[in-house]
Amino acid sequence: RGLEHEYLTLFNDKSVQFIAELVSTFEEDADKILKQRTARKVQLDLTGDLPRFSSLTAHIRNDPTWRVLPVPERLRDRRVDIGDLAPCSTERFTQALRSTAQGIQVDFDDGNCPTFYNQIKGIFNVCQAVRNQFRDVPPISKAPVLMLRPRAWNMVEHNLLVNGKEVPGPLFDFGLLMFHNGKLLFENK
Repeated sequence: RGLEHEYLTLFNDKSVQFIAELVSTFEEDADKILKQRTARKVQLDLTGDLPRFSSLTAHIRNDPTWRVLPVPERLRDRRVDIGDLAPCSTERFTQALRSTAQGIQVDFDDGNCPTFYNQIKGIFNVCQAVRNQFRDVPPISKAPVLMLRPRAWNMVEHNLLVNGKEVPGPLFDFGLLMFHNGKLLFENK
């Protein structure tokens, strides 16, 4: 089966513009960080050193009053999570949504085999779940928490270009997921 319905649902002028803005805003920094990470890995391999925390952030680590915010209510009970679920399989995805797990790691990276078909089908399925479009699945506010995991920074989406360059995979995934679902997910904590 093709993806015409899914494609037409996900891609419109505003969603593509949102991805283009994400890419324009973050791609340069992401490329720089990836290059630094590669250089650091080579340095560690050559010297045998182990990674350390940056001395530039020591003042934060040494501040006894520094704390992170409390975990949101729905994430406090994490006895059962479903990990690495590929959302492109509608049947498995809806089974997970009907489960008694507290959370589902919705994997758009290697656990999903990130082909264009799988990315589009998976993002569309998340949209359907957030909008309570699956039969016999609890509303998103009562279903397991969706922990969305976009592709890694070293992966690109070959099927969308911004300024003549392929889009970084995580910006493509995050962009479509948040454009279509961010507000609804925030409202349905």
